[in-house]
Amino acid sequence: MIELYKKIKKARDVICEMDVKKKGHNDYSNYDYYLPEQVDMMVRKASNDIGLFNKFDMSWVDGNVVATLKVVDMDSAEEDVFSMTIEIPDLKASNAAQGHGGAMTYAKRYLMMDAYDIVDNSLDPDAGGKKKSKGKGNSTLPKANTTQYKNLIAYVAKNGINDKVKKTYTLTDSQMEKIKKDAEQSKK
Repeated sequence: MIELYKKIKKARDVICEMDVKKKGHNDYSNYDYYLPEQVDMMVRKASNDIGLFNKFDMSWVDGNVVATLKVVDMDSAEEDVFSMTIEIPDLKASNAAQGHGGAMTYAKRYLMMDAYDIVDNSLDPDAGGKKKSKGKGNSTLPKANTTQYKNLIAYVAKNGINDKVKKTYTLTDSQMEKIKKDAEQSKK
């Protein structure tokens, strides 16, 4: 298996040198991530030239769905298997095939990221330190007692801190608490 591991290491090194901008964005948690097609592209570029073949599969094992990624050295026929247990999601307004497809896409991406050591710290809840609010706003909070701040408080008193507020302002947790408190007081 040493020849296979040498090739996997070489592919990992090639991927590490790639400059790929994350195209996916999670609005709720405000982080960027690699889309499945980006991970696939990185792995294909790195593994094709050095003779590695990747075979993804899903099967039932002891009542669980198990996804596997078999990495094969096309020269020596050595192979290694990466696997993970997954659940098929019950998606609203979709059929069973769409749920299976989503599970396949998710599992394949994460197995390739595991096999080829593609690091995405945005998926690690411990990687980011203290985060700002889940919004992606660019404006700072207006100063208290300004017309803009008073308008914000009136809006929040009526609508709460909703997506519009989060998309407009970059707020820390303490700023959100102050706005909520000021909005409650304005109702009295």
